[in-house]
Amino acid sequence: MQLPVFYEPELPKELTTFTLSEDSSKHCIQVLRMKVNEHFHITDGAGNLLTVEIIAPHKKNCVVKIINQHFYPRTTKEICVAITPTKNNSRMEWLLEKLTEIGVQKIILMQSEHSERHTIKYERLHNILVSAMLQSQQLYLPELSELTDFKQVVFNENFQEKYIAHCANDEKKTILPINKNNLSKIILIGPEGDFSANEIALSKVQKYTPVSLGETRLRTETAGLVAAVLLIH
Repeated sequence: MQLPVFYEPELPKELTTFTLSEDSSKHCIQVLRMKVNEHFHITDGAGNLLTVEIIAPHKKNCVVKIINQHFYPRTTKEICVAITPTKNNSRMEWLLEKLTEIGVQKIILMQSEHSERHTIKYERLHNILVSAMLQSQQLYLPELSELTDFKQVVFNENFQEKYIAHCANDEKKTILPINKNNLSKIILIGPEGDFSANEIALSKVQKYTPVSLGETRLRTETAGLVAAVLLIH
């Protein structure tokens, strides 16, 4: 039977014992009803995996002994999806879950001229990423940004390949023939009302390549997932 996996962002470097956070302790002792001498895994979302044994079960501060610790290097491509949050929270939460499952390394929540949402609940979205990481049995948690202005993203993000997906009548390259390499990549995905003409022009100045995601007009969250899959695979 596969061991449960818990998330702890700060793991000990030299200690032989470790006290779980209150949330992890509660889930371990009250939800899973684990007891002394039982084993499970802990990851920090940065490639480290610990195998531990419970030595002092407590619902608020469970203490474990570290049996084994191993670092697993990342094997997926460096992909960033910069996307404007949808008006409907559940659609964006669904997308973040799927982007985590397929191995996207960075997600930028972006504010553009036609944005439908101007605030986000960062902690809730972060928890969704953690849950998706554990559910899909991964050891890397995507980096998630706070809501960031479009211009800041375009000027400050340094990736080897940069793309913008938009619906304006403009010459675009298809995304498929240009992604078969291991270069780092970012793609910008706009709101339902698309990027503004000024934003599209600015992205070109900053060497973003306009791309098409297909023949049909996609919803924001669909476009984000399609773009990520095409760039990763």
